[in-house]
Amino acid sequence: MPAPGPATAAQFRVINMGGNVVALNSIAYPQFFLGIDNGRLMGKTFDTYCHFYIHETPDHYVSLESCMLPGQHIGVDHHTAMTPPASTPKNDQAFFEVKLLVCRWPGHETSKI
Repeated sequence: MPAPGPATAAQFRVINMGGNVVALNSIAYPQFFLGIDNGRLMGKTFDTYCHFYIHETPDHYVSLESCMLPGQHIGVDHHTAMTPPASTPKNDQAFFEVKLLVCRWPGHETSKI
């Protein structure tokens, strides 16, 4: 279900896989998850390359590091293009602000990560 806010293609359902491991399911294309395939970040069918460690910074941003490929992070460059995970260190390109747009549990609508 799309929510108001960023474009639907930029919205993901966060699925907790246990601990600090998450999978990101596309709202626009629910059959796809964000994952790494052949060194590229892309929408793909679910597998272990769709598992990411979520790390929170002291100033409440998050970074997403591949579980299967340690040291590879999801990142965006200054032109808003996705960066290759293998060349994205844990720096400003890999830090994201997370906003909760929809929650299926009453009372959590304004929660933030």
